[in-house]
Amino acid sequence: MRKPYDATTKTLLKARPDAWLALTGLAADGPVTGLDTDVSTVTATVDGARRVDGPQPWLVHFEFQASADSALARRMWRYNVWTTATACPS
Repeated sequence: MRKPYDATTKTLLKARPDAWLALTGLAADGPVTGLDTDVSTVTATVDGARRVDGPQPWLVHFEFQASADSALARRMWRYNVWTTATACPS
């Protein structure tokens, strides 16, 4: 299997996004909702993205890694651009 941990971590993120925010040191000041992160036009999918609907809404992006990836920062940047364009249309 190419990404053996993806299904498990995505399921855990979906079940308790607030716990994942706390794990990363972020505190939600409002409801947390999942975002559609299918960017199929470029054949990529973000592992998990959530919107925190507080007084000033914000997005958080999770990308699960089982090993080191020197291209992670570049890939995260691309995913964030694609996901924001998909999830937050003008």
